Amino acid sequence: MNNPTSYRYYAKTRTDAWDQPTIDNVWRLQMTERDGDLFPTREETWWPIMGQWVQTDNALIRYFYLGSPDFDDISEADAFEFIRDQLQRELWLEDQLSTMANGTFGTSLIRTPERDPREDDFAYVQFAKEEGAFFVEFSSNKFLKRKLTDAQVEAILAAGWNEPEKGVSPNYWREYRADDSNFTIASDVLGVMRKAFISEQPDVMQRRWFGLASNEGGYAAFYRADFDGCFLRSSEVWNELENVWKDTETISKWWVFGDTNIDEFDLAEAQARLPKAAIAG
Repeated sequence: MNNPTSYRYYAKTRTDAWDQPTIDNVWRLQMTERDGDLFPTREETWWPIMGQWVQTDNALIRYFYLGSPDFDDISEADAFEFIRDQLQRELWLEDQLSTMANGTFGTSLIRTPERDPREDDFAYVQFAKEEGAFFVEFSSNKFLKRKLTDAQVEAILAAGWNEPEKGVSPNYWREYRADDSNFTIASDVLGVMRKAFISEQPDVMQRRWFGLASNEGGYAAFYRADFDGCFLRSSEVWNELENVWKDTETISKWWVFGDTNIDEFDLAEAQARLPKAAIAG
């Protein structure tokens, strides 16, 4: 895998109701070596609703050179701990909805990794809460220069959202009851996200195979991981002494941060390198 070898991590923090520092979100700089020094070449922020890193527009690179009170340096471990708490996106969104008070609304841009970070024309999902009930909208083509595709519109409508309606909403809309749980709403929204806006096939569970390259050549360890589209469900390492798979965080970290020592195999190569018990287990 040709993953970047060096990242630096940053966060925007705030003080919570108990006067404790808490992270709002994390960023990373991809560092490239030139003439013995490391220079930032790309910046990204973690986008929880997408479950992906997305490129941002040089705010962090400016901080690197000029300094800024908006960012704090953090360790890779702290960045990963923050992200790991959000990898189950339904639970993350459920938590976000639970903090919304009556009479408030929130908007999340649907930023995908291939989009230029300088663009200002992203689709969005919007939440409004009134008398304990949520009103949820996905943006319609009325407000977008880059129009939704027919397949995206079909996915939104198939999930229970209504066509834009004069006097109700110019967007695709859905009105929930006060007794609908936040988890139900979050699951519905993430269902649309997976079908309409995330390029992978999230409803298809994939098993993927990996090896940790050793200095002597060959591989020092083998891993397997189950993915739900772009969401990592589980990862395990093969224990040769006990001939069993055991839980590990190695692939979770590779998925988030990158590691040039981790190589991915297809199934045929995994079958050639691993014992039959590992493939069948």
